[in-house]
Amino acid sequence: MSKKSKRNITSSEDTLVQLADIPIAILFLDENLSIIEMNQYARNIFDYISEKDISSLTLLDVINTNYHPSVIEQFEKLKKSGSEIDLPVLLNDTDSSSAVLKIHYKKNDNDTNRFYVVVEMKDWQDSTSSVESLGEVQSVIIDYSHDGILVLDDKGIIEYVNKRAVDVMERPAEVTLGHRFDEFLTPEQIAKLEPIFRKRQDGIDVPSSYHLQIETPNGELKTIEVNVEVIHLSDGSVKTVAHFLDVTHQEQELEALGETESRYRMLVETMNDGLVIDDEDGILIYTNKAFCEMLGYDQDEIVGNRWTDFALSMNEADARRKHTDRTKGISEHYELQWLSKQGEVIHSVVSAMPIFDSNNEFQGTFAVITDITKQKNAEETVQFYLDLLSHDIANQLQIIITSAGLLDSELPTSYIDDARNDVLDAAQRCNRLITKVKRASQLSALPESEIDLISVVHEKAAVLKRVYNAIIDLDLPDGPVYVEADTLLGELIWNLLENAARHNPKDEKKVWISCFSRDDSVDLIIEDNGPGISDAKKQSVFDKSRRYGGVGLTLVASMIRKYGGNISVQNRVEDNPNLGAKFVVTLNLVEV
Repeated sequence: MSKKSKRNITSSEDTLVQLADIPIAILFLDENLSIIEMNQYARNIFDYISEKDISSLTLLDVINTNYHPSVIEQFEKLKKSGSEIDLPVLLNDTDSSSAVLKIHYKKNDNDTNRFYVVVEMKDWQDSTSSVESLGEVQSVIIDYSHDGILVLDDKGIIEYVNKRAVDVMERPAEVTLGHRFDEFLTPEQIAKLEPIFRKRQDGIDVPSSYHLQIETPNGELKTIEVNVEVIHLSDGSVKTVAHFLDVTHQEQELEALGETESRYRMLVETMNDGLVIDDEDGILIYTNKAFCEMLGYDQDEIVGNRWTDFALSMNEADARRKHTDRTKGISEHYELQWLSKQGEVIHSVVSAMPIFDSNNEFQGTFAVITDITKQKNAEETVQFYLDLLSHDIANQLQIIITSAGLLDSELPTSYIDDARNDVLDAAQRCNRLITKVKRASQLSALPESEIDLISVVHEKAAVLKRVYNAIIDLDLPDGPVYVEADTLLGELIWNLLENAARHNPKDEKKVWISCFSRDDSVDLIIEDNGPGISDAKKQSVFDKSRRYGGVGLTLVASMIRKYGGNISVQNRVEDNPNLGAKFVVTLNLVEV
C-alpha cells in the first residue's frame, strides 16, 4: 500500500487496524471498491494475498465471481443511501468459505468517502439442506397454485411451466418448454409485449401487470391477467417470472354486463316517463332526458339540487315524512305537482322506491315520474262541461220553462212579448254554449299547421262590426303572418272579439286590434272600451273552476295551450281597470 494511501486512513481507522488480537476481519475500501487496508485477522483469512498485492486489489478480487453483480449493485445503492448492507458471499480463499460482508459507509475528516467491511465467517450454506428439505413441498405448492406460473430466460424462452399454466394454455409441458412465450400470442399481442419485455430486461421501470390474449391449439383466444417480476440470480443470469390468471370468463361477463348496461341506459334515456335518483340526503344525482324535458331544464340544472326545489305541492313536513318512509324500506305511489322552468304546473304520478346497499344501508331513492298533465287537463275539462250542463244550460232551460208558462196566461201584451223574448234569448244562449262545447271537443283531434293570422283577424273583425255594430281600429301588417295553429284559430279570435263587444254596455263599442312580430313569435293585442276586468278577477279569468271568463275564455285558454302559446289580460289604460280590458295573445311564428 502506498504511503499516500496510508496517510488517508483516519485515526479511528488506525485504531481498528491495530486491533489485531480480536477475531474480526476488517477491510477498508474507497468508493471504487479498492482495498486501502485490512487488519491482521483479515490477512490471516486471505493468507494467499501478499503484502505488496494489497494495494492493487479490490473487494471483488477476494469474493467468488458469481457474486460480483450483486455486490456492485448493492454497493452503488449504499453510496447513495449512506447506510449499511449485508451481503452473503463465497470467498476466494482456499476453502471457498462462506461469509457475510457487512459494509458500512463513513465520511472522513477531509470529506472523502470511505467504507469498511466487517467479514463475518458464517456457514450460511448450512441452511441449504433445510431449504432443500422443503423443495418437494414447494414444488407441489407451485404446481397446484391457482396462478399459472412461467419462468423465462433473458431471450423469452420458457424454462419452467407449472400445472395450472399447462391447463390454461392447453398444451403439455413438453410442448411448451424450450419455446418462446410469444409463440402463443397473437401478432397484436407480440407487438404490445416485445418492447415491454426488453425494457424490463434492461432494468427500465415498466408496468408489471397487464392483460394479454393467448391462443390455444384449437384457435380459441383466452384473456390472461399477467404479473411479472425480473430476478437477477447469483450466477449473473436474469430470469422473468410470470404469474397469470385466466380471466376469460370474467372478461366475457364484464362485456355482457357492459352491453346490458348500455341497453338499459338506452331504455332509460328513451323512455317516456321521467326517472330520477337521489342520494340519502335527497340530492338528485341522476335524471333522464324525459324528466329534463318535462320540467324544461338541462340535466346540469337539475342534478346537484334537492328534488323538493322543483316540487310545487310538497311542503317540508311531507318531504321529511316521505324520506323517513324510504329509509324504512317503504315504497309509495303518489301524485305530485312540479313547477317547470317556464312557470307551468306539471301534474305527475310518482312511483318511489328506496335503494339499499349490500350492508342494508339506505343509499337514496329511485323514482319513476309519469306526466299526467294532459289527463288532469282533460279531467278538468270534463268537469267544466258537466258544470256547464248542470248549471248554465240548466239555468237557461229554467228561464225557457218559466217564460213559456207565461205565454198562455192572460197577461198584458208587453209581458207576453218579454216572455217570448226571454225564451228566444235563453234558447240562443243554449245554442251558443253547445256550439262552443262542440268546438272544444274537436280541439284535440285537429292537426296543427301554418295558418295566416292576419287573414283570420280581418275576417272575424268584419263579422264583429256587422253583428255588434262595433267600431274597429286595425293596426296589422300588410302581408300574411303565419303561426302554428289549426282551423279553429278563427274560433279563438272570435271568442276574444265577441267577449270585447258583447259585455260592453256602451252604445259606441270600440275594439282595437294590433299585431307585432318578434324573433320567433307574434303578439296579437285586442283592446276594448268596456267595463274592464278587476285586478282580483284577472288572476282567475282563465280558471275553469272559477269560470269568471265564461265558456269562451275557457276555450281560448285551452286552444292557446295546445298551440304552445300564451295569453294574458291587462288594463287598456295602465292603472285604470274601468276603462277597458287588453288581451295579449302570443303565438309561435312559422316560416313558410
